[in-house]
Amino acid sequence: RKYAFHMLMSGHMFRSARQEHHAFRCFTSALYIYQDGQWNELHNHLRSALAAQLYSLGRMAISIELYAKLVGTTGGGRVSVKSQQKFVNHLLEICQDHTKKALV
Repeated sequence: RKYAFHMLMSGHMFRSARQEHHAFRCFTSALYIYQDGQWNELHNHLRSALAAQLYSLGRMAISIELYAKLVGTTGGGRVSVKSQQKFVNHLLEICQDHTKKALV
């Protein structure tokens, strides 16, 4: 878990330094560790960070899939209404502005 936490923090640092591919690698590594279901809130945080990262990389089809999984998440990993509204807004933006890339 400590490794995954450091990968998450590294992903945020790489993203702020505009090292998009390194950030993507860090987020996916951390997501792999937390996929077992014990850390639902962190798993949702990683999904949203990865979706945003994929959006910035132009990978709209995968980004829209991750955002769609986050909308309506009320089970073990609580996602606030404000965050869900943000996810819906991102989904709408992708569908309206990047239709061809989203349907790939």
